Amino acid sequence: MKTRSSARRGSQSTLGLRATLLDETYSKVDRLSRVGRIRKNVMEGMMVRIFCAAVGFQLILIGSASAQQSTPVKIRGDTTGAPRGCSAAKGISAISAWFKAFTNADSAGLAKASATPNGRFVLTVGKFAPSDKFIRTRTFEELLAYARERAPQRERIRVQEVRFDGWRGRVLQWDPIYFTRSANDLGDTALSGVGKGGYWCGQGVWYLHLAPRPDAEPGPRR
Repeated sequence: MKTRSSARRGSQSTLGLRATLLDETYSKVDRLSRVGRIRKNVMEGMMVRIFCAAVGFQLILIGSASAQQSTPVKIRGDTTGAPRGCSAAKGISAISAWFKAFTNADSAGLAKASATPNGRFVLTVGKFAPSDKFIRTRTFEELLAYARERAPQRERIRVQEVRFDGWRGRVLQWDPIYFTRSANDLGDTALSGVGKGGYWCGQGVWYLHLAPRPDAEPGPRR
């Protein structure tokens, strides 16, 4: 009888040990499952934040460019690698402010939006019509004189798209920039143009080259 009783107690102990081990195993699995879910939620949250940041940056660029004109400006190209304190958004704001100041022959606005080391500013404008003339300025004073010369003709330049070509030191270059140009002496319809230039971080638009856009040139049309 004692032997049978001892056997039963041994069997019960074994079953109890197995149950304990199973409980511990289930507990570990449950903890691992919870950790896995937490990690998944964290990763999903990080991806959402990254996506929102990227979208927000694009909206900042478009919003900054659109503040100066009624139609949005398309932003493309490489804007990575900005130096400390610099950003493509500031470059877009400077471009928009520059064209607005030029259109209005606003000397203060043009000075604020332009980078003019030693009083220099290089602007070239090709001939858009037979009555038009090729322009090259080498100084800010020549730039301002040209803006004032064009003001009576109601010169209007509307930026359509900017394709950035990356940072070179503290200069963000764009090539090309697509725009339309209109004026009283240029005909009844807006003319498509293409150009390139550079923004000097913290200073403004550094140089600008504008020309008529060939028919074979891709990009937005008027």
